[in-house]
Amino acid sequence: MSDSCTNFRTNLHAAALQYHEWGWSILPVRGDLDTQSPKAAAVRWSQFQQRRPTHDELESWFGDGRFMGVGVVCGRVSRLAVLDFDDAACLAAFANACPDLTETYTVESGVRGLPHYYYHVPDDVYVRGRRANGADFQFERTYVIAPPTTINGTSWQVANDAEPRTLTPSDVERINRFLGAWDYTRDERSQADKLDLPFIDLDANPFVEQVNKKRRTQVWEYASRFDALSETERDNALQVIADDERWLEELRRAIERRTSRR
Repeated sequence: MSDSCTNFRTNLHAAALQYHEWGWSILPVRGDLDTQSPKAAAVRWSQFQQRRPTHDELESWFGDGRFMGVGVVCGRVSRLAVLDFDDAACLAAFANACPDLTETYTVESGVRGLPHYYYHVPDDVYVRGRRANGADFQFERTYVIAPPTTINGTSWQVANDAEPRTLTPSDVERINRFLGAWDYTRDERSQADKLDLPFIDLDANPFVEQVNKKRRTQVWEYASRFDALSETERDNALQVIADDERWLEELRRAIERRTSRR
């Protein structure tokens, strides 16, 4: 066995023990031992959604280097939620709307090089996982690939070694509002593209471009902190909403006209 392979297996073993010490439930993943399903769990893992593995189990998985990756189980068992991005535009919008929520323990994924934000979830905070176009808010019945797993030459690595941010109910609401708003705008554009409506082309119509720019840069921010806004800022927020309603009415009329011609 090469020195590099030995070092990797040693680091993987050490990481698994560290995650367990932090109170996280973990499991082995297949990694490069299975090029078809490298992210798949290497053991039956439903029980590890309810309990953490024992030290004997950890040693059997990682002590002899027979597995090539590690996953961290999300949910109550680990008191852990992970916001996992796979779209750079979605990430940029989130960082702009909720910059404080990016200040937490962060893993850079090996495949896309985008972040996984880790959050500590107290027992009294309710979290429900949510999947959006470009991001997954992962909680129960999921796991995430963790460092130092390497797949096809790309490695998961820690990008910010800070303590995981402890989520509040307000934080959870802000994340879900963002994901809902992001899906809303992406789905609208997809529908417009399918209908082939030239005057609502986001790249060609100034009005639509302006409304969508406002939506991306302001609505998420306003929604997350409306109660703290000044009177002027509240008026601006309401104006954005009014613009949005006019845009939706224009889209509705366009669809009706298009349908009536068929």
